[in-house]
Amino acid sequence: MVVRTCNVNHVGSLHNPLASLFIPNLTYMYAVIALPTPTCGLPVWYFLLLLLCGDIHPNPGPASSKPIDGFLLNSRSLKSVDSRRNKLAQFHTTVALKKPSIICITETWLTSEVQNLELLSDSEYSVYRRDRPQGRGGGVLTAIHNSIKSKIREDLNSGNILHNEILVVELKLPKLPKIALVNMYRPPSDVDTACPNNLYSCLNKI
Repeated sequence: MVVRTCNVNHVGSLHNPLASLFIPNLTYMYAVIALPTPTCGLPVWYFLLLLLCGDIHPNPGPASSKPIDGFLLNSRSLKSVDSRRNKLAQFHTTVALKKPSIICITETWLTSEVQNLELLSDSEYSVYRRDRPQGRGGGVLTAIHNSIKSKIREDLNSGNILHNEILVVELKLPKLPKIALVNMYRPPSDVDTACPNNLYSCLNKI
């Protein structure tokens, strides 16, 4: 079936008998359906028209909720402050303006000394983190708006400590199967095979 929408302004350009079905300056939705006939086996085309009036919606149903949107950010130290910029302040401004449903950040450079409340309000977002256990840099963060049910899935991670900056969060949206959101960071200098192996282990469990 092929569905199209058209605006009809000139009835005379349409060949009879369809021309008599149109009213100028109105919008129509039409569907073309091909069905084989049992007698000759040739397709028969049925032309269906739906007049789109002001009180008829092309996609009827319950009112849709806020669309799911988000962004991915490589921050290279989310809390970095220097003479040129304050990255955390910029991040807060971006979240306030965009109001995303999902936020994924790589290279957070965070440690256990940084509390989630310093990053995002817990009344709006559930924040999940995997900070780099050793050394400087790295780390991933996933924040999910509280309008979406979410939880961390540590059981889907490989469990290794090193070369494993992978975060898996389960999302539950209305009328949809559960979604596994995977946020991963691999440093360009990390050539250890443990890094992709940890990812493969995670994906296999999902």
